[in-house]
Amino acid sequence: MKTTMTRVGFCPKCKALGAEVSDEFVAFGQDSQLYKQIYTLYKGVSGYTPHLYQFISLVGDTIFYIRVCSMVGCGADIIEKIIDKKPTYKMVIYKNAWSSEMPMSLKDWTALEDFTDTGFEL
Repeated sequence: MKTTMTRVGFCPKCKALGAEVSDEFVAFGQDSQLYKQIYTLYKGVSGYTPHLYQFISLVGDTIFYIRVCSMVGCGADIIEKIIDKKPTYKMVIYKNAWSSEMPMSLKDWTALEDFTDTGFEL
């Protein structure tokens, strides 16, 4: 069972911003197990953006998880630093932007894990 994954979710803050949503987001690479900076041309339905989903616990057949919008300027930011004359980037996920724990059936969580969204492929 994956503990962190990037999937699409609805963000009311990004919906309210409309066209002002950033063209970059933070994603979690399943193979690399690292956060990555991704640039995209947003073509989706307003408010549906990449989110980070994080597994918290399993009680019976119910998963408890938290999630955060990973759009830069909403739930995440990317800070550039120059180290040894080379730019390096730090991915920042705002602690106060994470949702409170939410329940989901194990069946639905497994479907979310297995879903391949080629629009946000890493």
